[in-house]
Amino acid sequence: MTQENNNLPEKKKIIFFTPELSGYFFYNLDFLTVRYDVDIMVFYYPNGKDAPYRLDLSKSIIFNSVDKFKEEEIKDLTVSFNPDLVVVAGWNNKLFRNIGKMFKKKHIPVVMSIDNLWKNTIRQNIFQLFGYRFIKSFSDYVWVAGYPQYYYVKKLGFEESDIIFNYYNGNYLNKNQLAEKYLKIKSKNYPKTIVFVGRFVEYKMPHILAEVFDEIQKEFFRNWKLILIGNGPMREKIEQIRNENIIIKSFMQPEELNDFIANQGVFCLPSHQEHWGLVVHEAVATGLPVILSDSVGSASTFLINGYNGYRFKSKNKKSLKRKLIAIMSDTDEKLLLMGERSYEMSKKIDCDIWSSSILSVLK
Repeated sequence: MTQENNNLPEKKKIIFFTPELSGYFFYNLDFLTVRYDVDIMVFYYPNGKDAPYRLDLSKSIIFNSVDKFKEEEIKDLTVSFNPDLVVVAGWNNKLFRNIGKMFKKKHIPVVMSIDNLWKNTIRQNIFQLFGYRFIKSFSDYVWVAGYPQYYYVKKLGFEESDIIFNYYNGNYLNKNQLAEKYLKIKSKNYPKTIVFVGRFVEYKMPHILAEVFDEIQKEFFRNWKLILIGNGPMREKIEQIRNENIIIKSFMQPEELNDFIANQGVFCLPSHQEHWGLVVHEAVATGLPVILSDSVGSASTFLINGYNGYRFKSKNKKSLKRKLIAIMSDTDEKLLLMGERSYEMSKKIDCDIWSSSILSVLK
């Protein structure tokens, strides 16, 4: 990958503070440092057992596990790095806020990323009274995932000039090339599979998806299979529903998962609480039609109901059942067309757009 003239007067340095190291974040950072010749330091917390990513931390990026340092040591390391920009994830972590405040005093720009949705709750309405001042005490800009988050920070009082888009990008590891490859294969024989990828936790509702799918198959569509990929506390409940057409697979590394998903038929995320849902972008980037609940934030960017998939009412099993039946009733030609449309919609964000979005602060 060759470096390009990015109109920055000199090599820049960025520090990221993140709650965990996920595959998408790692590969976006790798693109940023290689394509734009940016020096990067990352502070992160160890990943949970449900997402055991195997990532090559020997790259030119400096990775530091927060649990190995005291706060003052972290401050010393970051000051010595002499960053041009600091990015902190969210407002809940006291360490991240303290780091932001420290660099704001040094007149180094600080960006806070956010994926929260505005839900008009009592708590959010109270936070609206002081949230802007609170966030501005440790951050200059907010980096939002999409329009649902944009609406939230506008409610808090942020100006357009303080808001950056495209915080999440799931279009990495040549997913579009995979989409083109497998869409061509699927044009001859479209796979009758529905796939879920994510942690097996209550709010993502993989057990409900399995229950509804099993209920449908008691009547018809016995040639379809449901594949659930992930780990988590709901696995035992899903195992109780498991049969020859409901397949459970453990967490997969990004490289393996990409090929596997691209060769499936439909992606479904039935969450009743999903601030964004990066996995949706990963699915559409590999050319899959999608079925999403109306609580999935990324549907605002990657789903047009009836165009590249279907939306259903969150926590409503009858609504989910209707949409599953609808997509399983569609012809192979329509499924392929919806997959092609997903693929085109996925191009709204990629590694270059993600990188350029955060670098825009330094222009």
